[in-house]
Amino acid sequence: MFKKIGSLSALFFLLFVAFSFAQSEEEIIKNFFKKQKEYSDTSKIKNLYMELSVSTMGFEVPSKIWKKGKNYRVESSFMGQNSVVVIADKEGWSIQNGMTTEILTDQLDMYRAQIANQTQVGNLNISMEDYEKEKDLIKVVGMEKIDGVNCYHIQINPSKDSTQQETPGHFLFDPKNHTLKKMSFKTAQNGHEQQEELLFKDYEFIKGVPFPKNIEIYMDSQKMPKLNSKKFL
Repeated sequence: MFKKIGSLSALFFLLFVAFSFAQSEEEIIKNFFKKQKEYSDTSKIKNLYMELSVSTMGFEVPSKIWKKGKNYRVESSFMGQNSVVVIADKEGWSIQNGMTTEILTDQLDMYRAQIANQTQVGNLNISMEDYEKEKDLIKVVGMEKIDGVNCYHIQINPSKDSTQQETPGHFLFDPKNHTLKKMSFKTAQNGHEQQEELLFKDYEFIKGVPFPKNIEIYMDSQKMPKLNSKKFL
C-alpha cells in the first residue's frame, strides 16, 4: 500500500516537473515581461504611504513618500539636513535647509516619474514592443536557487545599435509569481568595471502590485547600503 502511494507521489512529482519545464524559452520570457508590465502599473493604487530607510556608512537615511492620485510628497533626512519635495497637479516645490524653490511646470512630470520609480524598485517596466524588437538579444540561460526558490535566469544583451559601452543584464525571478529575486549587471566607475547585484526579499502585495520590503545591494561581492521599506495604504 505504502509503496503504491510512494510510486504515485513520485509520478505526480515527475509530471509536475515535466509540466513546469514544458514552456518554451519564448513563453518563459514573454510571461515574465507581461507580468512585470502588469506589476509596474500602479494606477489602481490611488493612495500610498511608504517609509524607506537606507543603511549606509553607519548612518540611517530615512525617507517618507505620500502618493494621492498623481500628487506626491517626499520627506528625507541625512545627517541633520531635511528636505521636502511636493508635486501637485500643476505646481511643485522643494524645500532644502529651510529654503523653498519652485519647480518649473515642464519639470513636474520628470520629478513625478523619479518619485514613482522610488516606489517601484523591484519591478521592471518592459513593453512587449521592446521585446519583439530585440527578442534575439534576450535568452533563458538556466536556473539558480535563491533563498530556497529555483529561479529562472534571463540574460538581456545590449543592443547592437547602442552607442554606449553596455554589458549584459541578468534577471532572476520566481517562476510562480514572476517577482524579481535578483538583478545583476556591470557598470564603469572611473574607468573601473564593477559588478552590481541587487537581491529583492520579503515581497508585500498591495492591490496586486509587489513591493520588496528588503533590498540587499552588492558591489564586487561587497555588501553595500541596505534598503528597508514599509508600505501603507
